[in-house]
Amino acid sequence: MNDRDLYLVWAALIALTGVSLWLGGEHGLSADTQLAVGVAALVAAFVKVRFVVLDFMEGRHFPVRVRVAAEVWTAIIGATLVGLYLLV
Repeated sequence: MNDRDLYLVWAALIALTGVSLWLGGEHGLSADTQLAVGVAALVAAFVKVRFVVLDFMEGRHFPVRVRVAAEVWTAIIGATLVGLYLLV
């Protein structure tokens, strides 16, 4: 991965952080909307995890089994946390 791509990923991480920060603010939203905002913030967090693993930890060059394990782990943990958030 070249420097330009890393800077683009870094910019995407900063943008997702800004979106998560904005979503977490008090906007006087209804309970249903707050639930959707919480789910959106969790999804953004796990998109960021995937960016970090693949691009900053060189996950794109992992052996296939390790990369699949990392991708599956991220998906399972993300889905579990979203599910638990929706139950509470």
